[in-house]
Amino acid sequence: MYSTVIITGASSGFGKGFAEHLAPHCQRMILIARRESVLQEMATGIRAQHGTAVEVWPCDLADSQARATLLTKLCTITDKSILLINNAGLGDYGEFCPSEQERNRTLIEVNMTAPVELTRAMLPVMLQADKAGIINIASLAADLAIPDFAMYAASKSFVASFSEALRIELK
Repeated sequence: MYSTVIITGASSGFGKGFAEHLAPHCQRMILIARRESVLQEMATGIRAQHGTAVEVWPCDLADSQARATLLTKLCTITDKSILLINNAGLGDYGEFCPSEQERNRTLIEVNMTAPVELTRAMLPVMLQADKAGIINIASLAADLAIPDFAMYAASKSFVASFSEALRIELK
């Protein structure tokens, strides 16, 4: 049981699955994704089914200013039991050479920069908490060099390596 669970990329896929699975096991859930309407719909369902307090914090994690605002809000959390799930991610398919620089930047911001910044923002509070955990979602692609998925696989390799190093540091 965590008092607060924070989930990025909560509007679909694994993020939505985490939210649905963890709702009965927390007092407060913070759902983060770009699509506010989808998050609001999810929040309504979770509240009705589980009675969990759910907050919707819409944020485009590719936008550095939006991320900075999110980080400021996250730093106000002082609960003694926190789970942070860095799930948001972007995939991409195609050869690297003709890839669009803006798409590459967006993938780096969402897949790599956001988890690092959110983890760094939350760690001081989490280190003082009675119970805390971080789940960073990588991929099997983290272990493979996959043609036509160069950026995605590399970003997920970063997430896996960052997570393992952090686990050892915090042990």
